[in-house]
Amino acid sequence: RIVNHSEEMGSSLNRSQHLMLIIFMALLLIRNCEASCLSNTVVDEKSRCVVDCKWGNRVCECDTGFDECQFSLEIDEFYSFTSYEILGNEETQVRGTHGVIYSINSTGHAVPISTTGKCSSYEHNPTYNCTIPNWTNSLNFKVIIGINGLLPGPTLIVDESSTVIANVNNNLTQEATSIHWHGIRQYDTPWMDGVTGVTQCPISPSSNFQYIFKAETPGTFWYHSHVGSQRADGCFGSLIVRENSDRSESVKSLLSSQYGVDNFIDNPDVHTIIVNDWSDRSGIDNFLIQTGMFGDLSDTPLGMLPVATQTSHHHSKQTHNQTGHSTDTSTAAHQHIPFHSSLINGLGRHHSVPFIQSRLSEFSVESGNRYRFRLIGAQADLLFRFSIDSHLLTVIATDGMFIEPIHNVSYIMIHSGERYDFLLTANQPIGNYIMRLETTNLNTTEGSPPYQHLGEGTQAILHYNTAPGDGGILSSSYESIYSSSLQTTCNVTSPCRVVNCPFENFHPSYYSDCINVGDFRLLIETPSEELPVGDSPDNEIFLNFNFEAHSVTSSINGKKFVFPPVPILTQPEDFEQQALKCDLSANCNPSDIHCWCTHVVEVGYNKVVQLVVSAIGTSDHQHPFHLHGHHFHVAKVGYPSYSNSTYSILEHNSDIYCADSTCHHSCVNTHCTQPSWANEVDSVMTIDGKTPRKDTAIIPAGGYLVVRIISNNPGAWLLHCHILIHATDGMAMILNVAPDHQNPPPKGFPKCGNFKFSTSTGYQESCSFVLIITLLHFFMAFLLPI
Repeated sequence: RIVNHSEEMGSSLNRSQHLMLIIFMALLLIRNCEASCLSNTVVDEKSRCVVDCKWGNRVCECDTGFDECQFSLEIDEFYSFTSYEILGNEETQVRGTHGVIYSINSTGHAVPISTTGKCSSYEHNPTYNCTIPNWTNSLNFKVIIGINGLLPGPTLIVDESSTVIANVNNNLTQEATSIHWHGIRQYDTPWMDGVTGVTQCPISPSSNFQYIFKAETPGTFWYHSHVGSQRADGCFGSLIVRENSDRSESVKSLLSSQYGVDNFIDNPDVHTIIVNDWSDRSGIDNFLIQTGMFGDLSDTPLGMLPVATQTSHHHSKQTHNQTGHSTDTSTAAHQHIPFHSSLINGLGRHHSVPFIQSRLSEFSVESGNRYRFRLIGAQADLLFRFSIDSHLLTVIATDGMFIEPIHNVSYIMIHSGERYDFLLTANQPIGNYIMRLETTNLNTTEGSPPYQHLGEGTQAILHYNTAPGDGGILSSSYESIYSSSLQTTCNVTSPCRVVNCPFENFHPSYYSDCINVGDFRLLIETPSEELPVGDSPDNEIFLNFNFEAHSVTSSINGKKFVFPPVPILTQPEDFEQQALKCDLSANCNPSDIHCWCTHVVEVGYNKVVQLVVSAIGTSDHQHPFHLHGHHFHVAKVGYPSYSNSTYSILEHNSDIYCADSTCHHSCVNTHCTQPSWANEVDSVMTIDGKTPRKDTAIIPAGGYLVVRIISNNPGAWLLHCHILIHATDGMAMILNVAPDHQNPPPKGFPKCGNFKFSTSTGYQESCSFVLIITLLHFFMAFLLPI
C-alpha cells in the first residue's frame, strides 16, 4: 500500500523529495518491525512476580504459580555495627550517607555512639527509614561488601522451572563486581554464569546488569560475587529452588516407603543456614599477606608494621594431618589464613566477646515435628564441621541432588561451595540447644591421638517454641543456654557418624566413622541419557591441584591461571588476540613466568569427559573443587596411605604417576605437573544410575577424584578450587565445551578488553570516515535537483 501510494504521487515529486520519502518510509518500516518484534516478547504481567526485595528484607520469596520471578540486588559497601538511612522509592533503594555506629554494652543492649544522628534509633523510627546494624562477629568494626544492606544477602526463593530475573546494581565506590549463581547449570544461557573474564565483562561501579536464567533443577544453591576477594567480605546469599508439588510428593513418598523417613516440614525462609569465616582484615588484605608469604600476622595489630617475632610466629597447634593442611602460615603462600571467627547467617561471636555482648542466629521448631534444614558453605578458606547439641541428623541431599538418607549423623563436614540438606526431628525436651560451627583444627603438639579440638568457631541457637525466649532470645540468656547444652561426644558406647570427611577415616581413638562422597547413592536414578558410561571416555583430562607454579603459587598442572582481559565466551575473536593462552604442551617444571597464563582445555559436543582431579605433589592439602555448568558424577575417590599410629599422611596415592619424578635439568622431582595413570587398570570406572552427583567436592590431600560429565552444555565453564585465595591466586582453568555449538550472547551484550591507540592508524581511520561522509554529501548536492 505504501509503494502504490508513492507511485500515485510520483509525478509531483522531484528526486530530492523522492529520497526523503524513501528514507522516511524505511524508518517507518524499521520502527514498525521493532514494535512487532518487541510485542512478541512482552511478558504477561500476571505471569511475573516482582518481589519486594528492599534493603533489610532477609528473605525475598517469589509466590508459587508464577513463571517468572524478578529481584533487585544492590551491591554496596557499608560498615558493620552501623545503621544507615535508606533513601529511594518503592522501586529503587540506596544507602544514604548518614549512619550511626552502635555498640553492645555489658547489659546486652545496642547503644548508639551518637544520639543526635538520623538513625540513633533504628527500631520503629517514625521519621527516618534506617537499616538494622550487621553485628557480624560482635567484635570487629569492618567494611562489608553486602547485598541490599545485608550480610549475608537476602535468601532468594523461587519455584522449579521458573525464570529468574535478577537486576544487579553495582553501588560500590571503586570496585567492579559480578554475581555467580553457584550450582545453576545455565543451560542455553552460559553468558549468565557471572564469571568476569570468562562469561561476561565486570559490572562497573554505577552500572547494572540483568541476569536471566531458568531455575530448572530444584534444590539448595547460592549466589556470590566472582570478582577478587569480595566473597570473603560478605558478597553472597542463598538461592533456594523449591520442588514442584509432584516432585515433592514423590520424594516424600519414596523416603517414607523405602527408608522410613516420614513427612517433614520444608520452610526454606526460616531453616536455611549459610556459614562463613570472618576475618578482622579485608579479603584483599588476607590475599596479599598470604601470597606475599609474610607469615602469620594475626598477632600484629591492624595497621601496624610487623616485627620479626611476629612474622616468624608459629602457632603451637595444627590441623590433623588427615585433612591435609596446617594452621602454621609462616612458611608458604598456600597455607591457610589463621582462624579469627565465623558466622552463621551473618551472626556469631568472637571467642573474646562475652555472650551477653553478642548476637546469635536463632532457628525455631515445634516439638514433635520433623524439619528440612539446608546448610550452605560460603566460607572463603577453612573446612567446618557442623552439629546440633543433643540431636542426630539425617542427611538427604547434597548440591541440589537427593541422596539415599544417611541416618544418625552427629557431624557434617562442609567445605566452601558445598551444600547439605538434612532432616532434624524435634524430639528432645522443650528448650534451647546450641548449634555449633567449628573448624577441624586440633592441637597436635603433645601426645598422640585423639587430639583435642581447639574449639574455634561460633554458635547459633535451636529454639523449641514455648521454651524461654519466644519472640526473641535475649543475649543475657546465651551463657546459660551454652552452659546447659550438651555437646555431642563420641565414645565406645556411642560412636559418631560423620558425613563428608576429607580423608578416608578417623583414627580409632576418635570413635567416629566417615560416610564420604564415594559412599553416597542417589535417591532418584539419573536418566540413562544423562549417564556418562563406558570403559573408555571420549576425553580424559588430568588436573593436579597444588602450589607448583613460579614463586610457589597456586596452580593446576603447574600453570597459574591468569584471568583474560576479555570473556572467552562472548568475545572469542578478541580473546584469541588479547589473552595470554597457556601452551598445553609446555613444560612447567621448572616453572617460569610463561606458565602464568589463561589455561583453556577444549572438548567437543556430547562427549563423555573424564576428569581426574588430584592433590598430589609438594604439599598435603585438600581442595574443594567446583565445576561451573555441570553436576558431575563422582566415579571414584582415591586416598593416600596413612600412618597406622596417627593416621597422618605417609605417602600420596600411587595410582597417579607424575612424570616429574624422573625429570632432569633444574626441575623439582616432587612436583606433579604431568599427571597420568600409573596403571591402565586404574582408569576403569563403574558408573550407574545411582552414582552420586555434585558440583563441588573435596579432593583428598594426597589423593584424587575421578568425575565424569557429558559435554552437552556448550559454554566456557570455570573449573577451580573454591578456597578463595587459591582460586584468585591461580588454581583454576576454563573447560571450553563445544565452541561450535555455543549460542551467541544476547544483542547488545556488554563488551570489554584492551585498547591501544596508534597515531599511525587512529587519526587516519577517523579522518577517512569523515572524508567519505563529506564526499557523499558533496555528490548528493550536485546530482540531485533542488
